[in-house]
Amino acid sequence: MISWKHLLEVSIAVTNMIGMSHLGLCPEQRVDSKDYRFIGIIAKNREEWAVTGLASMRSSVTIVPFYDSLGADVIAFVLNQTELTTICLETKSFDTIVKLKREGKIEHLKNFIAYDPVTEEKIKEAAEAGIKVHFY
Repeated sequence: MISWKHLLEVSIAVTNMIGMSHLGLCPEQRVDSKDYRFIGIIAKNREEWAVTGLASMRSSVTIVPFYDSLGADVIAFVLNQTELTTICLETKSFDTIVKLKREGKIEHLKNFIAYDPVTEEKIKEAAEAGIKVHFY
């Protein structure tokens, strides 16, 4: 079922998402003598993806997209290459990323922004791996 939103509702969601970037979740990084801020997204196309994209554009944050077809090793490579500290994700990717962090295959990641509900058990697992869970 398609659900339409008013422009004001989308604007509020975008503003809230911009607030997340002001929490230090997207620190500046120097790349080829330019400063960038990055955020990752590993999710299928959905409303939250679009809102994150709009918020990123409004706050000068570059999106690093991940695709369903990428394996864990490729995800780890991209996370390390970009030194991402924050990734937005849906539930199905949660365990994969936590496992990579626990195994020491990714070093800079510190935050999840969860697009879906997450159990207390999963939040605890993420915390034990050194990842703080924020909610969209």
